[in-house]
Amino acid sequence: MGRTIQFNPELPRRSSPLRVQNHDQTDNKSQSVKTWIKPCSVIFTDEGKDRLRDEIWGAINDSRDTKCAPGFAPIDQLRLVLSRENIQEALKEQKEDTYAPLGSSQIQTFFELLFGNEHALEKSNGRRTEPGTQSQYQTGLYKILAILLLISLPEAIIDFINEGLSDDDLPFDVDSSKPGRFLLQPKPKDSETSSRRAIRFMKASQRRSFYEQQWAIVVPVFHLDESGGIKGYLFHEKTILPFITEQACFRGAHGEILKVEIHTEHHNFETVDDAEDYYSESDADETTFINHLRAISYVPKYFAIKRISTNTEFTQEVRILKRLKHPHVINLFATYEYAGNFHLILPWAERNLAAYWEKEKPKPKKNLTTLLWMAKQCEGIAQGLAKLHRHATSTTSSIFNRTTNPAVAHAPHQAYGYGHHGDIKPMNLLWFPDSSSPPRNMGTIKISDFGEGGFSSTESSSHSTNSIGCTPSYRPPECDREEEQIEISDTYDTWTLGCLFLEFITWFIGGWKLLHEFEKLRNGPFFARNKEGVFYIKPAVISYFETLGQKAVEECSGDELAKFLTGFLKLVRTHMLVIENRGTNSEGHSRYGSNQIARGLSKLAEEFEEGIRRRSLVTKVLRQLRENVSRSKNHGDAG
Repeated sequence: MGRTIQFNPELPRRSSPLRVQNHDQTDNKSQSVKTWIKPCSVIFTDEGKDRLRDEIWGAINDSRDTKCAPGFAPIDQLRLVLSRENIQEALKEQKEDTYAPLGSSQIQTFFELLFGNEHALEKSNGRRTEPGTQSQYQTGLYKILAILLLISLPEAIIDFINEGLSDDDLPFDVDSSKPGRFLLQPKPKDSETSSRRAIRFMKASQRRSFYEQQWAIVVPVFHLDESGGIKGYLFHEKTILPFITEQACFRGAHGEILKVEIHTEHHNFETVDDAEDYYSESDADETTFINHLRAISYVPKYFAIKRISTNTEFTQEVRILKRLKHPHVINLFATYEYAGNFHLILPWAERNLAAYWEKEKPKPKKNLTTLLWMAKQCEGIAQGLAKLHRHATSTTSSIFNRTTNPAVAHAPHQAYGYGHHGDIKPMNLLWFPDSSSPPRNMGTIKISDFGEGGFSSTESSSHSTNSIGCTPSYRPPECDREEEQIEISDTYDTWTLGCLFLEFITWFIGGWKLLHEFEKLRNGPFFARNKEGVFYIKPAVISYFETLGQKAVEECSGDELAKFLTGFLKLVRTHMLVIENRGTNSEGHSRYGSNQIARGLSKLAEEFEEGIRRRSLVTKVLRQLRENVSRSKNHGDAG
């Protein structure tokens, strides 16, 4: 027979939101409290304890696809096991001389204490509510009960109730001031300034078991806040993360990438396809943009965890991603610090752009659909970079100067930040396939990996040449200047974007095979330097522009396709891959900023689509004329 537990009115109680009034009492508040905590007896039967404990262990053991990592109890499974019905079956009423039997109102009170306010559970769908947002709701103690069941001590739940403790106090930490006694302390509250009272009930061995087993129950739930803001978490080293699967994929210059599946009950992250259809520059505030995305969102199965070892790189990348909301910039879901490392939770992409070209579409169809997709992606990438290069910032938290531009005189307190990516290349652009079935399009390309990026309060900033990180074959000429300090502005990214666009056009015309040939042809970066220190575009690259233009005319069916491609090549050659030697350019061209590039591509796409419409209209008119002639001829023959 299980041990008797009892509500003890004599134990001291700290102020707690868990106090609920007996519903049988309506007038006297103090009398109500005395009524529900009056002594009573209740027993957890041995059979009931064992069944609940085994079911919790079953949920823990089934939580991961691999057994090499510790399991956890998912929230939905935990609530399923510890339902009111299951717990009530595990309890047995007993009447003793000194205790009153457990009445119906006391059962109601016990379960209200155990589960908290039912409306709170429905409101949060079983997830923990945000501190401060639902203060009228009670959290309950069902997680504490689950831990006690794991150590075969569910009767101790009454001690936690009498101490005014709840699941909000989890996880408990060890009281380091008295290591020999192994006392536990509740998690500190945000508003708590006084020292936390140690938990002294239970034996030391039981407290130790409670401490060790709690981590399988107290499992994080990642979420965005109501306004779509990105939350940061700090986890204890013993925390078990809610990952069903976890796979180390590769290690790059700015961290290690893991592919994980997060249990669906432990996050509220969603993503979208074709987000650009719901985005416009008029969506100046993040909330409007986020609301647009929620209308077409879906829950992804996998996520990417980027693990960074240094706080500087972590802070820089988070700072950039928090400021950018654009369909062609990867979105950040959350961050956390754990086991001495810093982590970013990001959408998982099966391929980067280089792998897409090589593995997914090594021989693209040179048709209207593929070209329109390429044009849309390139325009979107340029727009995403433009948002990084110059974007509005909050006046209350901005560290940037306020604008004096008269064009925004209606917003005298508006501040602007200026940033750069620093390492645009196919490996740092991710391909996300369309999740619909069948796919409506060829997917979306998004900018990622901002480890080399940064912000400044001015449109250009001074950097030491030794501190600039870049990919050798895509680096702009300014990286090789002999000055100790160079100015970096948005045109730094324009060069690397031009390299990317030239390769994108190459892929469209000749697929992966031609891309590989071009890489061998240029043999490294796109530029060289003579003995006098003057930079110039490699002759092989210049002649390649001409070769590619000829291929566009000869191999692409339709004048509109060839016209767009030659126009695109001209934009790259005359306004992107442009070298300025000490402020001069012998070719008379200037390197555009990303905004100008985006507008140039938009114009080319509009002209291309207009040409297609005109051709379609002409085709339709000619078809109608042929049908009219045919009908007239048939009518004449019949006559």
